Amino acid sequence: PLLDLHGRARLLDVGGGPGTYSVLLAHRYPQLHCTVLDLPGVVAIAAELIRSELPDDRVKTLAGNYRETPFPGGNDIVLFFGMLHQESPASISRLMKKAYDSLRPGGVVYVLDMMTDATHTQPPFSALFAVTMALTTENGWVFSADELRLWMEQAGFRDVAVQPAGAHMPHWLAQALR
Repeated sequence: PLLDLHGRARLLDVGGGPGTYSVLLAHRYPQLHCTVLDLPGVVAIAAELIRSELPDDRVKTLAGNYRETPFPGGNDIVLFFGMLHQESPASISRLMKKAYDSLRPGGVVYVLDMMTDATHTQPPFSALFAVTMALTTENGWVFSADELRLWMEQAGFRDVAVQPAGAHMPHWLAQALR
């Protein structure tokens, strides 16, 4: 698997929407307790969906704007899945620092998103997605794997690794340790 969460107990799912990733991970890792942080209207619906899939209270919600809401501390894992492409470089840098500060020593941050190479032209799907985001959103774009690596390292992370998530997916997965 791309994520190995054995031995990890607390996960923060930043911008986690309906809680899909947290629920799937909680099913796979019974020791895992997750918090989905998203806007109040989103987590109101997410809470209902989560309860219908996982009624044991291991996935909770936290209403807030992830740009402004402090991240709870003591996390073993922080996820940024499919949401950083709507953030500016300065915002991504701040979010990486917030993630770092919320993790226990040895904790891991995972980023799953569209990414490009350093030229911002490859792979073609990601480059075209960047154009769409730039035309339709205020801060949307697609950052390069090198840019993400730099923001993670500037936040204090070590052992940064970035790789394509799979041959049939346009996403890349990054992970780094506190």
